[in-house]
Formats: sequence, structure tokens, C-alpha cells
Amino acid sequence: MKRTVSVLMAVLASALLFPVLSRGEDAPKYKGRGEALIVNNDLPKAKSDALTEAFKNTLQKAVGVYIKAKSKVENFELTYNKILSESEGFVKNYKILKEKTEDGVYSVEIEAEVSSEKLDDAFSQRLSKFVEKNLFSTFTIIASAMTSGNRFYNLTNTIMIMINDPTIDIDSIQMKLPRKGWIKPRITKSGLANLIMMGETIDPRNMASSQYIDDIVYFLEHRAAPVEIKFKNPGNGKEEIRSLTLEKLTMTASLGGGTSISILNKEIRDVTDRELADSAAALKKANVLLEYEKKLIGMSGTMVLTLGTYRDGANNYIELSMSFSIPSTGIDISSIDAKSIELRMPVTGWTKPEVRESEYSIDVALNVSGKDPRKMKQLADIAYQMGKDAFELEVRYWDKKKNTTEKKLAVFSFMSIGISEEGNRIFDVQGKAFDRIEPAQRKAIGSYLKKISK
Repeated sequence: MKRTVSVLMAVLASALLFPVLSRGEDAPKYKGRGEALIVNNDLPKAKSDALTEAFKNTLQKAVGVYIKAKSKVENFELTYNKILSESEGFVKNYKILKEKTEDGVYSVEIEAEVSSEKLDDAFSQRLSKFVEKNLFSTFTIIASAMTSGNRFYNLTNTIMIMINDPTIDIDSIQMKLPRKGWIKPRITKSGLANLIMMGETIDPRNMASSQYIDDIVYFLEHRAAPVEIKFKNPGNGKEEIRSLTLEKLTMTASLGGGTSISILNKEIRDVTDRELADSAAALKKANVLLEYEKKLIGMSGTMVLTLGTYRDGANNYIELSMSFSIPSTGIDISSIDAKSIELRMPVTGWTKPEVRESEYSIDVALNVSGKDPRKMKQLADIAYQMGKDAFELEVRYWDKKKNTTEKKLAVFSFMSIGISEEGNRIFDVQGKAFDRIEPAQRKAIGSYLKKISK
């Protein structure tokens, strides 16, 4: 596969470097299109870049047609150096059909003549046969699962397959996964080759749901399980199905229990059964944690706590601010009666927060300040949460559409905590993810807050 791609890229590079305009033997004509952004009003540079893209597009079509149409070629070795040494003349002539400048982008459409003789010199029969036999190759999985404590932190899943034939209509390509069934994959351009690139990166804060965990786990548990690809054969126009099995795996995992997995671009035949089993188990755990995160419906926010105490006890003061958002992407916020929102604190119970509505979210805040000793009880709520891996509060509200009371969780992901005693700063945690605060420090802060909240 690497040889094929490098060959094709070499042909492309030679045409781009030496677009010689010569006349001679009749040559097939191909249309190509290119565009480029106009930077700093440099139109000549944009025209040059767009024309380069048009040559690339044109030659891609010519190479693809050649591979399919040629049944016999001279039997000689193809090498990268030979292609470079005879690079002049791939594009014999071209003319501009259309060009325009719109919204800061220059675009051009050309018709170009491509030398069949030079392509004959560049390609061997072996290459044609390879491409025909290996229209798709290098089925690779790249996955990672990251947790911190018992909380889901990050998940990345990617399925990647190389398309070696540039003439395949990418719009005709479908993929059948073991669990998900037939889907329309995303196609990414990579020079003359294309990549089937299906992927996702999930951060719990955006509340996305995984599409591919079940299928990737299946491939890990059944190393020879095929993935089927359906496409329209450009040679005969008929629909075909080809099967591929997993060839390479990259898997990284860092789990709260101390499990660590590191498999970097390894041939699947060299991956042990134990490594595959551990990888599958890591993704299953991530999936469970992801389901837990979904229950949070995107209610994630920050907390700022400033506390000062003095020996005479007369100047105790507290400033406490906790805020989070309920985004429209996580829940239908139009169904929420914002005025009905309440927070349940672990010690002080249900409390009315401040609420602000917008088109995209409902922002909820709990602000406590002043010297009222009763306010100090809020510190007991903070202290209670310090021993946990996540600072969580229960949220309830009236759902206008369901005509019922709903309960959800809100998680405070980031914190700033500043505590001074007799003018000395004794605890200082600035803008830190809650689960990244050292457990010993969380415990010490919690114990201190319990003491002074009484």
C-alpha cells in the first residue's frame, strides 16, 4: 500500500513541479478544478495555488482512468527516481475554461492534455494488478479511553481504511459494521488516495454520545471479524462488496483503577489476546462511564470559594459562587420552567438559585456572601463534597411539556478555592479541575470547612 501511494504521489508531484506546455502527439483531455484563498490581496499567488490544485485534480482523473483502461504495459520496474527524472511532459497543454473571484476566494476550471506515453513509462503491469486487487487496504483502529478516578474524562475512536483507486465514486461507498450495520462513512482526501475516516472525540462536557464503541469492541473481541465495503466499480459500473479484516491497532487507556494500555500502530497479528481483551474491557468501562455522563445533560460548571477568618471571630466572612449552564444541546430548555429550578445541597437541603435564561442555555448560579452565621452552613455542603471524585448537586425543575418534576445532576468541573486565616493563605487552589486536586488536599480542605462551619 505504501508503495502504491508513494508512486501515485510521485506522479502527481512531477506534474505539479513541471507543468510543461508542449504540443505533439494527441493526448486525452481532462477537466479539473482548483481554488485558493486570497491572502493579503495577493491575487497572483492565489491564482498560482488554484492552478496547482486544478492540475492535481486533472491528473488524479487521468491516472485513475489509465489504471482502469490499460490492460498491458511494458514490463519494467517502477521507481521513484525514474519518475522524477522523466517528469516533464505529463501535462502537455491546458486552457482555462472558467475563473472567478468570490468572497475572497479565487477559483479556476481548466481542461488539460495528459501524455499517455509518459503514463506508460510511469506505470507497470504489477501496479495495475495491485490496485485492482487491493482497491481498499490498511484497515486500522485508533482508540483511547481516559478516566480520572471514577469519572469519564475523554474518549477517541477512529476507524481508518485506505482507498487505493482514485476513480471510485466516493459518494457510492457504504460500510457495514458488525453492530451498527450499513452506514455512510466520512471520506477524507489524501493526495491521489482517499481515506475512509470515521471518528469521534468525546469530551463529557459536550455530552456527545459514542457511535462506534460497540463496533470497535466487537473488532477487538473478534480479531478476524470483517468489515464490508459496498461501492460502484468504476470499470463496469456495477455495485460490488469487498471484505476487510483489521490490520493495525493503536490503543491507549488510562483508567482510574490503575490499568494502563499502550499499543502503538501494531500489526494485529502481533497483538496478544490479553492486550485485545484489556483494550475491549477499557472501552466497555468508558462506555459505562459515558452513559453516566449523559445523565448530567451537560450541567457542568465552576465554583469559586473565598473564605477568611480571624481569631476574634468577629470578622468571619464568606464569598461563595457556584454556577453552571444547562445548554440547549443537552436538553430541550424550552420545556424547563426556569423559575422552578432548585438545587439540593447535601447538608442544607433544597435551595433556590439565581437563574438567567438565554436563547442557547439556562444559566444557574448560587451566590452566598456576608457575615450571617447561617450562611456558614453552606461550607458544610462544600466539605461534604471534598471527599468525592466529583462535586455534584442534584437539580430539580418543572418540565412544562411533560407536566412533571424532573431531577438531574450538575457537576462542578473546575474550582478556585482560597482560604485565609488570620491574614495567612492556608489553602490556594486556582482554576483547577476538581478531580485533579490532590485527594490529600481535598481532605484537608474538607476537614477545615467542617470545623469552621459549626
